[in-house]
Amino acid sequence: MLQRFLALCCCLIGFTSSNAELPPGTYDQLRIDADEALVLQVTSVKIVTSENYKNVTVQAKVLRVARSKSGLTKGDTVTLKYEVSTIPFPGPRPIPILQKNVIYPAFLKKRGGNFEPAAYGESFNSRSERVSGQ
Repeated sequence: MLQRFLALCCCLIGFTSSNAELPPGTYDQLRIDADEALVLQVTSVKIVTSENYKNVTVQAKVLRVARSKSGLTKGDTVTLKYEVSTIPFPGPRPIPILQKNVIYPAFLKKRGGNFEPAAYGESFNSRSERVSGQ
């Protein structure tokens, strides 16, 4: 009886701590579909913390443009706004909080007058996912 109880506890702990990741290749497709594919240098980061989220506002200078549906060009300044959960939850990879003066590849989509990450936690990473069989 004790062994069954311990086995059940281990299973429950495993279920509650696991993340429901997106299917293989999804982040690559989200980056391909992103309206904006840029290289940015972060000039400022503002974080406002609420109970369960950090609201992040990033100002960045565009260093390179691979594609831009909104017409961005080298030298433009962009504002990114996004939320980061302060508590873990199942779902896509969390979006990192960018660091000031660091250069990032960026895959973005426009929302109103600002931009937001287009590929969740892989929006600032240009490495392709490794998908078995491809």
